[in-house]
Order: sequence, then structure tokens, then C-alpha cells
Amino acid sequence: GGCLPTSWPHLPARAYMPSALLAAAAATSSQAVTNVTHGRSLVAHDISRAGTFCLGGKLVPLTFLLGCQRCGSNSLYEDIVGSIRGARSGHALRGEPDYYAREQHFYATDSWSRGMGFYADHFPECPGRNAHPQYQFTVDATPAYLRKPIVADRLQATLPGAAQPLLKFVVILRDPALRLYAYWDAFVLSGTGVKNFDNWLKVTMDAVRECQRNHGDDLWPPPDTFHCDEGARYGEIWGDTGRYD
Repeated sequence: GGCLPTSWPHLPARAYMPSALLAAAAATSSQAVTNVTHGRSLVAHDISRAGTFCLGGKLVPLTFLLGCQRCGSNSLYEDIVGSIRGARSGHALRGEPDYYAREQHFYATDSWSRGMGFYADHFPECPGRNAHPQYQFTVDATPAYLRKPIVADRLQATLPGAAQPLLKFVVILRDPALRLYAYWDAFVLSGTGVKNFDNWLKVTMDAVRECQRNHGDDLWPPPDTFHCDEGARYGEIWGDTGRYD
């Protein structure tokens, strides 16, 4: 149903908090190989014995906080960077908003066309051989990734095959009523209901009913998909391999 807003909170009323978010990756022999990504330049990468992943000399993420929006992903990112040993923060590039330090939007936007070197520039230099701790990592916490299936395809096309078994996807869910209120509080800045949640909700639900009359009842994701219908693409590519927290 194309008439529903892309950020509509159609998630089950259950919150999944990450349990083993950043367990150390399996030990891998250090290797330096190249990655071909649909005609892009070759980008050297390295995976240390401790599991630290470097791409183009930068600490590029293998952990992705996919969303959902208005479910506390920003707070979780700050907790990770501030509390977990080895976590390093990203940084916004010149001309970008400050929040691009935590959510780069690379895989979901036209920034993709600028290549992996541009993405890698958002992250710190790789640690040296004598770095402490030896295992270091970054996180891309772009909450829009869950609802854009192209992100999963681009991850598969871009990241080296040796790195893909180390991928971790983190999703936070929230009571849908609370998430809806948080969406209204953050994003409904004009129009009907801007100062009255109940009025805005009535107008929105009227639009949903009109959508149902025009397009039928098939507006919501089937229950056997990965929480959000678009998130099913991650499962299709990587399967149930325990990389979802």
C-alpha cells in the first residue's frame, strides 16, 4: 500500500533489546585482499586476528543499528560508544549535519554513488598492531536502513566476502502506540493536528481507511517477515545465522 507513510509504526507490540550486541568476532587470520564492487575502485581490506575490520585504512562498520525510528536507536548508539570497550565513534564530514557521525545514510541514499572511500572517510583510522584494546569497531546507526531493502543488497555487493560472516544487525522495537506518539512529537511540525495528537491521529486513520477502500486490506506486512516487511530482505540474503540481535 503506497499510500501509507514510510515511517508508519506497523510493528508488533514487543521490544527486542540486543543481548549479545558486540561479542568478539571469530578469530580470523590477518589478510589483505581487494574488493570489487560493480566497477568501483579496488578497496583493500584487512581483518585482524582479534576481529577488527579495516577497509581502505579506516575502521568501517560491520555492526548496523537498523532502526526502527523513534525506538531509542540514538540512545543505544551513545551507550555503545560511551560504554563498550573498543567502540569508536564516527564523524560527520564538512557540510553534513552533526548526526552523520552516528548515522551516515550511505547505503540508503545517493551518497552510494560516491563510493566506499567516501563512506570510509566518516570513520577513524584503523588501530595499529599494538593498539589497546586489539578489537575495535564502529557502528552505523542509520534508522532508515530497516525500511529500505536496497540497503541489504548494497551491503552484500560492497563488503568483502570474508567480512560478511562478521556482520551484526541490531533492531529495536517499541510499543506501536508509544512509537506513533514519538513520531508525531518529532516530525509533525505543521498542518492538521500539529498541536493535538488526537486530532492528527483521527486525520491519519481516516486516510488509512480511504487507502483501504481504494487498495484493499493488504496494507500491512505478513506476520512471517522480519518485523518490518522491508527487513525481510536481510533474512533472504543472510538467513537465520544468529547475526540479528
